[in-house]
Amino acid sequence: MKKRQLHNGFTFIEILVATGIIALISGVSAQVFLSASRNAVKSDLIRNIKQNGEYSLEIMSRMIQSAKSISACTGAPSASFAIKNQDDRVTTFGCVLDGTVTRIASGSAIGTAYLTTSGLTLGGATCAQSSLMFLCTPNSGLPSTVRINFSLSQLGVGVKNYEKASVPFQTTATMRSDEPF
Repeated sequence: MKKRQLHNGFTFIEILVATGIIALISGVSAQVFLSASRNAVKSDLIRNIKQNGEYSLEIMSRMIQSAKSISACTGAPSASFAIKNQDDRVTTFGCVLDGTVTRIASGSAIGTAYLTTSGLTLGGATCAQSSLMFLCTPNSGLPSTVRINFSLSQLGVGVKNYEKASVPFQTTATMRSDEPF
């Protein structure tokens, strides 16, 4: 009788095939993980920008709605505008250069209040290059309306697409009453 030889191991080919399959699965898994991580970063950036922009729009809209009057409501686009509040104080909305960041701010006799965080910018390096625009439209016999347009971007934009985020904002606010400024 011949002795049967038992093989207790793997051949070289089997080890190569198994290693190749493991490498393929690892590569696909790494790509899925990186993609999910990049999407999470982009989602966080956009969420932060939207929160800041919506907050700014809400503050400006409420103040316009409760204002006594708007100065120089001519129907021409402007980078800033002023309202007279119910307490007869004047508040001006516009772009303010805060170091190297262009931000939305409101200024009054009390001081300047920034409506956007310092990590976001309105665009260009100066307020003249920013995206902030107001359009006040006088309506004969009716309260004036103000259209507000701007875009916010995070500061320090990276070179990779998932590190970039910019969101446009637009709203129209109508005054409840309109008195001469």
